[in-house]
Amino acid sequence: MTIFILLGILCLWSIIQQPSVALAGLLLIIISIPFLFGKMVIAVNDNELTITFGYIKLIRKRIPLSDIKSAEVVTYRPIRNFGGWGIRCGRFRGQKTACLSLKGNSGVLFILAKRQKFCIVRTDKLIVGSQEPARLLEAIGRGESAGLNAS
Repeated sequence: MTIFILLGILCLWSIIQQPSVALAGLLLIIISIPFLFGKMVIAVNDNELTITFGYIKLIRKRIPLSDIKSAEVVTYRPIRNFGGWGIRCGRFRGQKTACLSLKGNSGVLFILAKRQKFCIVRTDKLIVGSQEPARLLEAIGRGESAGLNAS
């Protein structure tokens, strides 16, 4: 977060010193990235699993618990399987899989009853990255209220 604050100061300084619209616009985009993707929160209530990205919660994915056929804790390779962290699609265990993650390499693999759109593909397999995958799996199994901070 410190890096983004420093980039913000640099952006303001560049606007004051040399009002270059292109440079200022580029720096503004770079600064906005952590607000859009800098935090991932997983919430489970009686009806659904909700994953939100960013401090302003602009990106949100809801999955009804009734659509989850099975779930298991997995260890995956974010870069090899999905090209990195974030909202990604790739292959896991040889099958098209979506991945919502922010850091680390552990999470819960959900097999869904019907295909849903993630990224640019429709799939029935989703990995939700979590620093506490066993706790997430337990909350899903019970369908109880739980809030998990994935970042």
